[in-house]
Amino acid sequence: KKSLFEKEVEEIQNIGQLLEQRAARPQGESGFAEEVKLLRGQDNIYSKIGKELESALESVVFSATEAGLARKKAKFHKTIESLSRKGVKVNFRQQELRCCVIDKKTVFLFLNPDTQKRDEESALLIKNPFLALQFLKKTVQ
Repeated sequence: KKSLFEKEVEEIQNIGQLLEQRAARPQGESGFAEEVKLLRGQDNIYSKIGKELESALESVVFSATEAGLARKKAKFHKTIESLSRKGVKVNFRQQELRCCVIDKKTVFLFLNPDTQKRDEESALLIKNPFLALQFLKKTVQ
């Protein structure tokens, strides 16, 4: 299981590197119009997730370890309740893959282990429907 997990993490990191490279090129050069940002620090990451959650219309999937899910439930409990009242489906999936997929369009991909210090946490914000669907598939396995 550890070997499989390490392989998946490596695959996700390779995707992240590719996205960063594509995002760094001028838009006309790559044709890549989607947004990709590297976020640092848990407070900054959670702030950006909160803003994206406020505009969710369809679904939200949180994937993380048990401790990670507990943190996200505590941090976003009011927002999650509000989304549920609006009919947005919110799901929590306990696994090693740490991500949040919003409306099958936006992905927050955490790049560090769950044990990382808050200030050293980093995540990619990826606005790309194709990749969002790929991450949703990974959270179902």
